[in-house]
Amino acid sequence: MDSDLFTIVADRLCEFSDLSRLEARGTIRIAFKKAGVDIECFGLDDLEAILTKIMPGELENVGCADSQSICDAIMKSMQSAAPETATRSRDEIIRRLGSA
Repeated sequence: MDSDLFTIVADRLCEFSDLSRLEARGTIRIAFKKAGVDIECFGLDDLEAILTKIMPGELENVGCADSQSICDAIMKSMQSAAPETATRSRDEIIRRLGSA
């Protein structure tokens, strides 16, 4: 489901901007990487932070006009499509804590 969530976000970015699917996916990957968020496991809280703080600048870098409106539209459209917080498996959490 989580990787499907990434695809939904990318599709929404294509819908609300002039970016191709490949450009949208790449731009989102860069933003997630800068935020330190795993594209395989994220929730609305993560997405909101990325769309508020990182994506407007990334969209401007790729020539999107009115980047904040695009980010707002994506966030609004994702309200019912994503969980509030990321759901990570118990094993993943323990592995991450062990490597910290």
